[in-house]
Amino acid sequence: MDKNLIKMEFTNKTFDEDNSDFYDLEYFLGLEYRYLSGAHSSRVKNIFKHLKKLELKGKRVLDVGCGIGFFTNKMLELGANVVGCDYSRYAVKFAKERYPKLKIIQHSAYEINLLGGNWDLITSFDVIEHLGRPEVFLRKAFQILKPNGKLVISTDNESYLFSRSPLNRLDNFLLRTSSSGRAYRLIKKVESRRKQFKNYHRGHINVMSNDALIKKINQVGFQIKKVAVCNLVSIPILDIFLKILPLAIRGNHQLIIAAKRKR
Repeated sequence: MDKNLIKMEFTNKTFDEDNSDFYDLEYFLGLEYRYLSGAHSSRVKNIFKHLKKLELKGKRVLDVGCGIGFFTNKMLELGANVVGCDYSRYAVKFAKERYPKLKIIQHSAYEINLLGGNWDLITSFDVIEHLGRPEVFLRKAFQILKPNGKLVISTDNESYLFSRSPLNRLDNFLLRTSSSGRAYRLIKKVESRRKQFKNYHRGHINVMSNDALIKKINQVGFQIKKVAVCNLVSIPILDIFLKILPLAIRGNHQLIIAAKRKR
């Protein structure tokens, strides 16, 4: 085998933020399988619910880190004039073939200012945890939004109470009590095998607590409008209990809507 090909194959299996090829098609199809199988039903419902409330019809929307277009296409269906961008050439190629009506381009989250301004809304679903310099992305988003524009970010929540030992064991046990949980457990078994060849979770280099993320967003000049925290995986028996906990620790997934504040 050509030495250059061997080097390329090794590089693509090793996480480096500058290596866009690390996020290959298998990575994005794996994410979408979580959505469609119901494993991440709470996450998807939470995002869809808040997108509908934003009344997107006729608005210019930039979806940063759009992957293979799952949420981007949903915004198009809601009437948005949406453009999706992603760092991975694999995602962009697949999304264009799958959704011919969507405008999808290969672009880094750090350089979205090059895409022009006057956006009504910028969305970024489960992207910021992959960024070593999230403040750069947030500043660029602030620059290119309209004066009354909004930012929607969803990401993992490091503050989740049941992610800590020993409560994480109870969380894992309760996954067996729901259809979403059982789907998730099956996916995790497959992923444990896949990690022997390529571990996509190495790309999660900046998982933040709810408070830490809010602080970063505020520092750029945004004003927080909505904070929604939920579990990625719906476990009814646990979800009832979580509602009585403080918002910041009641789930492992967080969604924040912020408005551009005039300086």
